[in-house]
Amino acid sequence: MVAALLLAACDSKPDFGGSYSDKNGLMSLNFHSNGKVTVDTVGGGGDFDYVVSGKTITLKMPQGDQTLTIADDGTLTVPGGPPLIKDREYACKDDSGAIGNLRLSGDEAYMVDPKDQTAAGTQKIGTFTDDGKQLVITDAEGSNTYTEDKGTLTAGKVTCTLIGG
Repeated sequence: MVAALLLAACDSKPDFGGSYSDKNGLMSLNFHSNGKVTVDTVGGGGDFDYVVSGKTITLKMPQGDQTLTIADDGTLTVPGGPPLIKDREYACKDDSGAIGNLRLSGDEAYMVDPKDQTAAGTQKIGTFTDDGKQLVITDAEGSNTYTEDKGTLTAGKVTCTLIGG
């Protein structure tokens, strides 16, 4: 009984949040600070409770608990599934001022109008790769390479500052 109480004390409603998705668009998880997670998969989804304990996250689902692992690079590993990468958003500007927000989700890059974050204000601009030092966005016309440094992306006259993720 004492061991169960100690174990329960270690589990917490976390200072953890954000959206995670896989590169294939098959699964996304949106963690809320109130201990709820919104799960969206090809087969369905819903809102569930979750608990963080160390490097594991346990989703409390009707069909049984699902345990995820937080990898050292911040990705989430799902048993039998692809890694989930935290979505990020950057406020971008150039010499003329603000040009929009760059949103990275899975392996897709979007330009978002900060005044209209609906589907109408969001445009897919390509796919991306990220090695932690350089972010490369590729579309049908070529690629743009951004240098990464402490939450800032820079490419020529464009600077993007991390605002979410």
